[in-house]
Amino acid sequence: MNQLSVRAAQIPTDGGTAWRAMVAEYCCDEMEEAWDDGVVGFGAKDEPTEDPAVNLYRVDVWPEATVWTEYPIRFCPFCGAEIDLKTAEG
Repeated sequence: MNQLSVRAAQIPTDGGTAWRAMVAEYCCDEMEEAWDDGVVGFGAKDEPTEDPAVNLYRVDVWPEATVWTEYPIRFCPFCGAEIDLKTAEG
């Protein structure tokens, strides 16, 4: 079985350091499509993150704000493959 392979590295930010995904190899076509569509991704939606994790994203849109919620996952929700997350301090 294939794995979703994500490599992450620390990057400098104004407040110290954060994590960014560097490479992703997809376990299945559905995961690749979900990643490309922004349904699944690394860390906080479109921002550096302090906690490295692969997440499912949910968005709630209100007239006064848009709220993103991240749900960490360890397995692909489409094919069941384990997520291989490797981190390196940079």
